[in-house]
Amino acid sequence: MEFVAIDVETANADMASICQIGMAKYIDGKLVDEWSTLVDPEDYFSSINVGVHGITEDQVVGAPKFSDVIQDISSFLSGGICVSHTHFDRVSITRAINKYSLNQLDTVWLDSARVARRAWEECAWKGYGLSNVCKIIGHEFKHHDALEDAKAAGQVLIAAIEKTDLGLESWLKRVSQPINPPGSLTLETIERDGNPEGELYGETLVFTGALEIPRREAADLAASIGCTVAKGVSKKITILIVGDQDITKLAGKSKSAKHLKAEGLIEKGHKIRIIKESDEKFSMYYDKKKSVGKVHSFYGNFGMLLRAYSYIMSWGSNISRVSKNALLNANYLQSLLSGVFEQPYNRKCAHEFVLSSKNLGAKSAMNIAKRIMDYGLHPPTIYFPLIVEEALMIEPTETESKESLDNFASVLKKISDELVKDPDFIKKSPHTTKLGRLDEVKAAREPNLRWLPKFKV
Repeated sequence: MEFVAIDVETANADMASICQIGMAKYIDGKLVDEWSTLVDPEDYFSSINVGVHGITEDQVVGAPKFSDVIQDISSFLSGGICVSHTHFDRVSITRAINKYSLNQLDTVWLDSARVARRAWEECAWKGYGLSNVCKIIGHEFKHHDALEDAKAAGQVLIAAIEKTDLGLESWLKRVSQPINPPGSLTLETIERDGNPEGELYGETLVFTGALEIPRREAADLAASIGCTVAKGVSKKITILIVGDQDITKLAGKSKSAKHLKAEGLIEKGHKIRIIKESDEKFSMYYDKKKSVGKVHSFYGNFGMLLRAYSYIMSWGSNISRVSKNALLNANYLQSLLSGVFEQPYNRKCAHEFVLSSKNLGAKSAMNIAKRIMDYGLHPPTIYFPLIVEEALMIEPTETESKESLDNFASVLKKISDELVKDPDFIKKSPHTTKLGRLDEVKAAREPNLRWLPKFKV
């Protein structure tokens, strides 16, 4: 029995931003080799991620990039079985490989979280995180250190093998089966855990009534696209599938007990979608008590989706250029303004960046936003994020030319000089618009949302 367990930590929400890797090699249940390193993700560090693993941007200065360590990773993993707890580490490695246009690894992946859910009944449906499973097996470790987490994932697999007498090859097959497979002692249950890579992962579904296909098959299909399938209606469910009802089993009611309970939860504010199966088709169910009828569909704003889809289709195979140009424009403009305003986050940015004008005095961000209109430019977002004093959040789009970016930077530089030389003039701007500076406090406290003829410009 031989396998390698792996774990990664990331700098931010991008799963390709790996900042630490740990690997532990096990043979016949014993740790025989280990390897770990910090990694320069060439990306920013989110305070949320730093709060989890404690790795900062300063700590990875001089560390190798992912492309520098891919041979070390390959030497551990190639041709063997790689264990990770949940799909996160596998997806992170894959995305980092794609980021640097490297060759994919020749390895078979095994999810120790899926192993744990099938080995220990108490964590079949919840509590299968690495920390809790290690409490069950009595393994102590330092959580969110990549090497420690890798070793812990290996220990979970070893403990599961000892508990169930299933070998490594058997577990590779077992994790692809339902938690309660056909032929098990719990044959009657249709509960399923959702495929983490399915499009509907995170949804919890319940069936009621007779469907066109056996309920067990329906449960398998729902789980394959990500749905957790539960046996009863509770506050946790998000979808109820309603099939044909046998009126002899409804105790004189027109709906099943599950259906009625779901409607009761909906009345209390719980977001549950009811979908009916009829004539081999599915449709939304709108016959609900105390409802004014369909007001807004749960599946999103169609106009917004249509505009986004049209935009994507208009670019065709060049869609990747959109993001690249947006990143390029934002970083170029940030570099032009770096010497004019303070930079609370002095690093490469994504599609937007934040500056601070606090060195130009109180309310300077507001004055800049008003004055920039005199130059025929749209003001940037101001006073957001709230944690930055006199914040200017600037987001140039991918369609801005170098000339327009240069002009925007030049205008901001002029305004910053004006704030120093003639602050009273700036405080009364804009000067060239039809309306001057409005009383925003009065507008907020005494909003007049109806146009009348007396409000002529």
